[in-house]
Amino acid sequence: VQRTLGLPRGLELLPDFAPVGECRARLSPQAASATGIAAGTPVLLGPGDVHSTLVGLGLGVRPAVTRASIFGTSAIHACHILDPALMPAAPPGAMLQRFVLGDGYLLFQPSFNGATLFQHIGRIAAGLPAHAKPAYSGLILHPFLEPGGERAPYTSPNASGALFGLTAHARPEQIAWAAREGLAFVARASHEMMNAPAGVLSLGGGLAADPHFAGFLATLLDTQVERAGGAQAGLRGLAAIGARHLLGAGDAELAGSWVAAPDAVAAPRTGKLAQYARDKYALFVDLLDSISPHWQRMAAIRDLADMMETTRQ
Repeated sequence: VQRTLGLPRGLELLPDFAPVGECRARLSPQAASATGIAAGTPVLLGPGDVHSTLVGLGLGVRPAVTRASIFGTSAIHACHILDPALMPAAPPGAMLQRFVLGDGYLLFQPSFNGATLFQHIGRIAAGLPAHAKPAYSGLILHPFLEPGGERAPYTSPNASGALFGLTAHARPEQIAWAAREGLAFVARASHEMMNAPAGVLSLGGGLAADPHFAGFLATLLDTQVERAGGAQAGLRGLAAIGARHLLGAGDAELAGSWVAAPDAVAAPRTGKLAQYARDKYALFVDLLDSISPHWQRMAAIRDLADMMETTRQ
């Protein structure tokens, strides 16, 4: 990193890399006094919040779970792979980390645009329901409304949202549901770009409480989707990591005692809904491929309009 950035000094100050299990110490008396925790308590330097949350969702812990999606403020899509060389190419914006609990790696796509999409849509279009039930339509929404664009799986600071198929017959609930479909479509695109192994997907974050969204995602991906509600997946993951490296817990114990079972499981549906999901996803991707080359021109016009508005004021 230092050489890539052209920094003249500082490399000698960086510590050597070490596996998570070796980054450990006992709490010093001084730190114990400051925190109120007993001196000598084992302290383990773990991975980041994303890695911990994915572990808490069962990724790489429960054998059937090979991929996961988290829909919080942002959206994160991940898979557990044993050999990163099997990827056809490094996906744009992806991050790769050695799996903290054993063999393999966690590959994940951290998006900017997650559940905040509903707040943005609701502010722009008044009257949208906060909790949308399925309202199928011809509307296709590209969910890139964050001002900073998007970082994964479509990597562009100029990425912007779009709503196609809008007519005077469109209803607010259809727009709200199209937004959820858009997030599901991006999830599928992410897992396809990562060449994620086939298997159960564990769903976390606020949208995991929505059975309708989980059901559509299961149909779109043609796989079972496990729902883990609540906001404790990250803490469960940290507990599992500590149990492995501090207590020597084995795989079966981690899966059975430290990583909670899913709250519910959504199965993929067949028939017209499956055809609707497949056809609409294909059109979503085709429209995205057509419009994304124009994002930079649209951004330039937007900047000019902002400048004119500032001058007018």
